[in-house]
Amino acid sequence: MTVGTLVDTEIKARNRGLSTVKGLYFLVFAAIGALFPFLNIYYYGIGLSGTQIGLINTVAPLVGAFSAVFWGMLNDRMGKIRLLLTLSTLGVIGAVLALSQSNVFFWILPMAAIVSLFGSPMNSLLDSTTLRLLGDRSEEYGRYRIWGAYGFIITSSITGFILERLGMGWMFYLYAGSMLLFLITVQRLPSQPPARLRVSIVKGMNGMIRRPAWLIFAASVFLVWFAVTGGFIFIGVTVKNMGGGNQLVGLASTAAAIAEIPIMLKSSALLRKFGASRLVGFSMLTYALREGLYAVMPSPIWVLFINLLQAVTYVPLWLGSVAYARELAPDELRSTSQGLLFMVMNLANVLGAMISGYLFDTIGSHGLFTVLSMICVAAFALFTLGQALIQRKGVNSAI
Repeated sequence: MTVGTLVDTEIKARNRGLSTVKGLYFLVFAAIGALFPFLNIYYYGIGLSGTQIGLINTVAPLVGAFSAVFWGMLNDRMGKIRLLLTLSTLGVIGAVLALSQSNVFFWILPMAAIVSLFGSPMNSLLDSTTLRLLGDRSEEYGRYRIWGAYGFIITSSITGFILERLGMGWMFYLYAGSMLLFLITVQRLPSQPPARLRVSIVKGMNGMIRRPAWLIFAASVFLVWFAVTGGFIFIGVTVKNMGGGNQLVGLASTAAAIAEIPIMLKSSALLRKFGASRLVGFSMLTYALREGLYAVMPSPIWVLFINLLQAVTYVPLWLGSVAYARELAPDELRSTSQGLLFMVMNLANVLGAMISGYLFDTIGSHGLFTVLSMICVAAFALFTLGQALIQRKGVNSAI
């Protein structure tokens, strides 16, 4: 095989891979849109308390926190992305179907943990695969991640109506069906060689996470994601308590996903113009506004308009965080770095779910969202001051 033929083959494989990840993002977020906006409402409807819902959303992310890192390390070491995504998809389908048959708290709890065990690695594995295929064009990540918004819009907009007619249990089957299509599509991904490690994964990861820039980034993302978790878990329940229906909950999720699209399409320009760290900091301020508006909304219909802030909250946080985690990682640890980012977010989910459930039961939704808004302000202060200190002193070495 000539050099030219080899290059052409690699280009075709890369293009096929990039086309495939669009479909994978579409399908995995279609599955998410069919299940997760309604799952806590389902728990509440079968009689679970806010504290029990918080505990479920504590244990599951705790499992997912370590799962994402472990699967990322496996991908860096083995390069078997098709195999890993196949195993995780089969596991999550089985766990979700088992969860659909559960109506007792002490059975729901382990099933939700198993869903997280297999489901949590998917986004980080997809992100690292997309960034690897893009190579030097990593700023184009948003053009591929936007297909997740398309999938989420379709299912979140119609699932509420389906559940009103057919019952809440159908959300589990819609999720499983989308993931079955995901499983089929995964087989089109090109193979990838394992990373050539200059140091062991554990040693390289240890060196990366001891950098002051990473520590400040991780702590700040932890705080803001704590608030994001509380808002996500209890906004649907709050809307229902204010008199809204499943259709409104679904449409609110759809409004948020639609708002993502224009910013995702401009993601390359935004990353080049502002940089990853500025996008992260900006999102923390706008999340403070969003959580504060949840606290004072006078009627459930307001959630549709507040969720349009998704464009300036979730999108810059996600784009900036993925890009910044990549910037802080050596080439051979890029899957691991995405897994670490997901670990931080999942650990924030753990504490955020537990404390938010307690706050919801004790001080109500108004008090909960007020506290979450203040936490976002604290995250912004920590990240901004930390970045300023690093730039002023040139702190880049490990501590």
